[in-house]
Amino acid sequence: EQSYKILEDKFNQSINRKVPLIFYSTHIHFEQTNVLPNFIPQGVGGFFEYMKGRVVIPANGSVWGFRHVIQHELVHVFTHSLLSQILREHRRSNAGNLPLWFVEGIAEFWSQRWDPQAEMVLRDAVVNGYIRPLEQIYQINGTFLMYKEGQAALKYISETYGDDKLLQLVQNSWKVDNFSDVMKLTIGKNYKEFDREWIYTLKKKYFPLLKKEDDPLMVTPALTKEGINTKPAFFLNNGIPFMAFMSNRVGYSNIYIRSLSPQKKKKIQPKILVKGGRTAEFEAFNLLQSKMDVSAGGRLAFVSKSGGSDALYIWDIPKNSLEYRFKFDSLVSISSPAWSPDEKSLCFSAVDFGGLSDLYVYRLKSGTLERLTHDFYADNDPVWTPDGTGIVFSSDRGAFGETGALNLFKYDLGTGAFTTITYGNHRDKSPVFSPDGKYLAFVSDRSGSFNIWAIRRGKKKVPHSPGLSPNRIIRFFSLAEDSGRQVVQRPLAKQLTHFVTGAFDPEWTDSGDILFTAFENFNFQIYRLKNAIKLFPEEKALPVPPLGMKPALWKVAKLSQTGKNTSIKYKRKYSLDVAQSYVMQDPLFGRSGGAQLVISDMLGNSQYYILMYNDAQTREEFLKSFNVAVTQLDLSHRTNFAWGLYHFAGRYFNYYEGFYYERFFGGFTSISYPLSIFRRVEANLNVRYSHKEWFGSEYGQKAVLISNYFSYVKDNSLWGTTGPVDGERF
Repeated sequence: EQSYKILEDKFNQSINRKVPLIFYSTHIHFEQTNVLPNFIPQGVGGFFEYMKGRVVIPANGSVWGFRHVIQHELVHVFTHSLLSQILREHRRSNAGNLPLWFVEGIAEFWSQRWDPQAEMVLRDAVVNGYIRPLEQIYQINGTFLMYKEGQAALKYISETYGDDKLLQLVQNSWKVDNFSDVMKLTIGKNYKEFDREWIYTLKKKYFPLLKKEDDPLMVTPALTKEGINTKPAFFLNNGIPFMAFMSNRVGYSNIYIRSLSPQKKKKIQPKILVKGGRTAEFEAFNLLQSKMDVSAGGRLAFVSKSGGSDALYIWDIPKNSLEYRFKFDSLVSISSPAWSPDEKSLCFSAVDFGGLSDLYVYRLKSGTLERLTHDFYADNDPVWTPDGTGIVFSSDRGAFGETGALNLFKYDLGTGAFTTITYGNHRDKSPVFSPDGKYLAFVSDRSGSFNIWAIRRGKKKVPHSPGLSPNRIIRFFSLAEDSGRQVVQRPLAKQLTHFVTGAFDPEWTDSGDILFTAFENFNFQIYRLKNAIKLFPEEKALPVPPLGMKPALWKVAKLSQTGKNTSIKYKRKYSLDVAQSYVMQDPLFGRSGGAQLVISDMLGNSQYYILMYNDAQTREEFLKSFNVAVTQLDLSHRTNFAWGLYHFAGRYFNYYEGFYYERFFGGFTSISYPLSIFRRVEANLNVRYSHKEWFGSEYGQKAVLISNYFSYVKDNSLWGTTGPVDGERF
């Protein structure tokens, strides 16, 4: 409702029909929707389906993220409604169709503020020279870069020519067939003229950044080069430094390990530790979401999608074997597991069936799962404190969380109390402690783009209390804590990297280096920042002023109405999806005509396919030459079921049998049961009656044909632009 009111004012329009909203509590459930016929990739946050006008959105545990996606998709609803109205008013069946860069760009621009992610992508594209002007944006059509370039172009038009011009671009789209000409009518510049002005402005804005900031590769060499490489996890193997990381360098996403020791004579080749994307056990690794962690004993904790939910795995690196696999009935998505100092427990964030993102601890010895937080805040990236008494994590529970800000907090395992570590309208995430426990590194966009920051712990006195010695000194990291005279030395914060684009996933090594993922040339690679602690001299570290008061948490407004828990049974309401007719003239068999219809319910669970046509040559043949087929497909359960009835009659020819007339009718039923995303079993039964008569002969044939089959199917193939490039299909 909030998004609708905002967009109602922007578009100066009300939607005069019901907008179907289909929500899924988790992305894994969303990926299996029947609204579209294919699986939804992990990177898709929602979509607007044009035939029925359905908006389909998953929750990801973040209230702000949920609002953003809702408003993004509702922009599509309003844009589609306005364009349809304009075409009707001007009696146009179509127009120059709004280009995809505009459709997605305006949805991004009118659904959120200019965010660090968009800034990172645009900076990288301009500085490294791969930004596509609007004249060439078709070359990146449908990509994430196109989304962000479209958002940036419309942001520039809004700031330079006025926000009202964005709506006028839609309103003027009926006048000409080319959108470049639409821009000429609206802002006085076509694609070529606008590109010259816009690209020049971007260069003036971003090139000066190189005076104080750098591309990652100009500061430190990359440890990886092929494919996308993310989520480094450091460990020692027989005293030799190694890192584990995720990569799709061979197409499939795998977990690799490689040595960090310098090799003078030969190139270090990463070794595949765990293969992903091939089996039901390791269906998919999320390269950009879930971190990994390796214990001192060489046990790798990671997450993989498996079946209808995520599973938590422990892999013994020295033995190169799977040690444990855990699935939790109440949890759907799991992210970023971290080992406790004693290696007896794992903490992680997870999304339950209600769509809430909270913190959990799993005790390996007892096999118990403990939920630490249970609220509407999005809690992510947990890491144990060095003494094992608390967990530091990133959350939107701070005062600015309602607008998407993230800050760092500490959860005390003994008392359940929260301590605010960082504060402000920033996005602080991915905390990790140095091996000696003196520093807390994290990622923040405080400087305008995501970079690595660190806090050096402070000291304070503990007030005297019975049973404790007076003047006891403890260490603390909170930049937001006001401890008054108790503070001996305040924590100090410092920015460690100064990249134009962005740095993520910091990971300390035993020598004080920091491994991290960086974005450059529209790719993610892993780098090493050597001697990170030496970048932290006391005289240059800037203290963050204390707040003087405990920061307040934001709260979601509650409905005042009373209610009760009820369940409503879904009722299927069918509507038309596709209607297609045809008329044809054949020089041998004459004319025929017919139609095809597709009808489905709102969720796409039940679908009807109807085919009708007639190829009678004379009036007497009209009824017996009437052809019809009806198929119903039920996708509402894991077992997919289909049935159909058909009647066909007409003249046919093939070189083996010559010319003949055949009338046949019958029915079929099919069942398909998926064993996993890669394997399924199918069964089919078809019963058919056939009557054939050959032209020029008195010979005829009547027969009943019953056919059935049972099949086992496997398909984990990896597709390229021309077909499958890897994997197995049979």
